[in-house]
Amino acid sequence: MGRFIEMKNEELFKYIQNYIAEKIERNSDEVRYSYFELKIKLNMNENEIDRFLKCSRIILEELRL
Repeated sequence: MGRFIEMKNEELFKYIQNYIAEKIERNSDEVRYSYFELKIKLNMNENEIDRFLKCSRIILEELRL
């Protein structure tokens, strides 16, 4: 198992908020995650990817408000 499964929700949300902020800084029009980026670069398994994307969706929906 990877490090993302072991993270508590608060830690994961903080990590993802920083990750999204970096993505927005590079391109404010869109935030994209490729499968390669999550699976290979961040070394996530399928459960971690699902959790990461669910948390990302929550954060991005809050930013849209």
